[in-house]
Amino acid sequence: MGCLALAAGAILYCVGELFAAGRRMAWNIVVWGLMGGFLVAFGTDLVLKAAGPNGPRTQLTIRAPARAGLPTSPGRAEPWT
Repeated sequence: MGCLALAAGAILYCVGELFAAGRRMAWNIVVWGLMGGFLVAFGTDLVLKAAGPNGPRTQLTIRAPARAGLPTSPGRAEPWT
């Protein structure tokens, strides 16, 4: 629990320092910095989603072993009827 408290304190300290630095800067610089940060984060998310968990254009198919009385999955997440 102490490590979590230390990490929370460090985050609060850094956020406080960023707010103090933002007050000293011109409003234009702060707005451009925020917009640039959001665009970089959005671009990173797009790249990671395009790559997927197994790389681009790969599909992992996991099939459960057939058991008596249970329907077998066709490899996709569909509701069984």
